[in-house]
Amino acid sequence: MSKKLKIMSLSLEPELHELLKDHAKLKGQSVSEFIRKWCKQYPFNNNGVIPVVIDIPENLTGDSEGMSSYLAQKSAAIVKALCG
Repeated sequence: MSKKLKIMSLSLEPELHELLKDHAKLKGQSVSEFIRKWCKQYPFNNNGVIPVVIDIPENLTGDSEGMSSYLAQKSAAIVKALCG
């Protein structure tokens, strides 16, 4: 027997809605399934830690200098977002 699902409605900017639809389609999932799996993969926590997920381009594999530069840019953006 499958679990009964609760219904939730979200308000999103059109661009974000399209992005979610596109990613879900690439994975062969509905948007709802995509969001459920994402929430399970990156759980919320209440232990004073903010999880950060960084996508790293495949072309940087094996490129220490390029990877360092890329991560420095991402790190600066994270600091700016969290600290203002």
